Amino acid sequence: MDTSQKTSSESKVAKLRGIAGIARDARETLRKSSEKRDSVHALGGCAQVALLLTLARIDPDGDGELEDSDLDSAQRLVDSSKDQLLNTGVVAALILSIMYPMAYAEDTVLLDIHAILDSDKPWRTWEVEDVADVTSFLADFTCVTLSVLSVILSSVMYTQMSFWMPSLEAQLWYIGMS
Repeated sequence: MDTSQKTSSESKVAKLRGIAGIARDARETLRKSSEKRDSVHALGGCAQVALLLTLARIDPDGDGELEDSDLDSAQRLVDSSKDQLLNTGVVAALILSIMYPMAYAEDTVLLDIHAILDSDKPWRTWEVEDVADVTSFLADFTCVTLSVLSVILSSVMYTQMSFWMPSLEAQLWYIGMS
């Protein structure tokens, strides 16, 4: 066996150990939390439990020896996470494209809200239309703000997983930490 084949084989073994270590850590976290009273809450909710179960399933027998089918399972997890981030960004962008024009559609609404907020009337004496206008204004801008935030976060996370994480092990670590 020449040096390049030996180095390639050693790097594959190291990669498999790293991925098996992630699965072992997930299994250990699940085991420790099962001893607690409110274990799902302690782990961070149902989504975190599902993620840990999926990571633990990468090495089903827990022996640290991974087969190609185990690696395929890990790659499917990474791919589905990337797809979820991409879908989240697309849906948030669609919502943004609908809500942004509506939020700035009529200057009269903004002028009415400005007049309402600048008036000396206490908020308890506002008319129903005034309350509806302010509530609609706040809901529109909350939706726009959350959509922008979702687009930014999903884009950053997708970029980090796709371009900054060089290996399957790094991508699994990122999924486990995020």
